[in-house]
Amino acid sequence: MSIGAVILAAGASSRLGRPKQLEQFEGESLLRRTARVALEAGCEPVLVVLGANADVSCAEIVDLPVRVLHHEQWSIGMASTISCGVAALPPNAEGAILLVCDQPHLSAALLQDLLARRGAPNTIIASRYADTVGVPALFERVHFTELIELSGDVGAKSLFAKHANATTVVNFPRGAVDIDSPADAAALAAQQRA
Repeated sequence: MSIGAVILAAGASSRLGRPKQLEQFEGESLLRRTARVALEAGCEPVLVVLGANADVSCAEIVDLPVRVLHHEQWSIGMASTISCGVAALPPNAEGAILLVCDQPHLSAALLQDLLARRGAPNTIIASRYADTVGVPALFERVHFTELIELSGDVGAKSLFAKHANATTVVNFPRGAVDIDSPADAAALAAQQRA
């Protein structure tokens, strides 16, 4: 069984004003933490899609056994980043977990919970937080073409609605904590000092 991980880390972090991939949490960058957690959960391969700030981001994970994808067209939107990552998965990948790099409370236990809930070949297992369903989310191979064909700045959420009967959710209340703005970064820093 091979379930890959695709870490979506290509954005410019324009609202934050600096690369969110490099924000620190518990002594490591968010990008490194996300890659490490995916590896600890047993995902194989772990693909990291970089775009803006690729050089400094790549330096954070250079010593980890991950494959870095340089997505030149990252500015087109989230869908193109998803497509870049999913299209690079090997033929033996039975599924993939999509991850973002700005959820500091991500854990290997959560990803293992997603993996443990695999069922039918068309299953999607997503995370629930803050009255929404989102990533991390596990998609079986049958959904790869749909993920590759997404367009614009639309993420994978459209597939949760389209395949509602095949979507299982795992509660991840701390998934609502993400780093999109200076206020988010300040709140995370304050939490670490507390």
